[in-house]
Amino acid sequence: MLLATLEYIFGKISNEKEMLLFPDLHYLGKLPVSPDMFGAESSKQLIFSALTHRFQSISGDNSHVVFAGSLPGAKVMQEFYSSLEWNYAMAGRKILMIDIVSADDAGETQPMKDASIIACSDGRTILPITSRNYILPPELEMLKLDLTMLRESYDLIFFRHPFSFRQDKLFLEEFISVCDSMMIAFGFRKTYRKCLRALNSFQHDTGLPVMTLLTDNVAAHFSKITNREIK
Repeated sequence: MLLATLEYIFGKISNEKEMLLFPDLHYLGKLPVSPDMFGAESSKQLIFSALTHRFQSISGDNSHVVFAGSLPGAKVMQEFYSSLEWNYAMAGRKILMIDIVSADDAGETQPMKDASIIACSDGRTILPITSRNYILPPELEMLKLDLTMLRESYDLIFFRHPFSFRQDKLFLEEFISVCDSMMIAFGFRKTYRKCLRALNSFQHDTGLPVMTLLTDNVAAHFSKITNREIK
């Protein structure tokens, strides 16, 4: 009994079935943590296509601003986002990826055209804020103005941000006021199970649509997926 209690409180996600225990958290699937795990290019395309199709099916035309968060232990490779961009581009739709960063770590930046707070730095688009643990009211108001402008040019806008419920819940509660959905990544045997329960509770409190990913560092798991899909 004690071991079961400790596992419930301190255990980490160890299989995909756990991701399916919460029906209001729409599970997209498993994602490798590194491009090296794919092996053949065809394997990469199979996995990315499946995830992209599920994302499009679940989000539909209702998602325009997505908070793409990574919980401690999760690692979402850039290639996944590039695949989303490519697939949407093939349908004539544009995606903008924005990384949330601390203003102190932003380095040299240039304001995005016609934007109040969103900027460009080292070839990427960023949202520099005072602290990654919260967003100040003036920063939030400037962001809302920017999004009014950006929605005219982009069909889908992602805000990417590694976070934890323990340290960043205040930020999350404030930031979702500009989002219409969330995509949250968990790490296989890396992220605590209690984060799933916390996210489920957060979804029920806010009513915001939530999609989930499981990032996995075991290459053999993807060999099985690829073989099954090919058959």
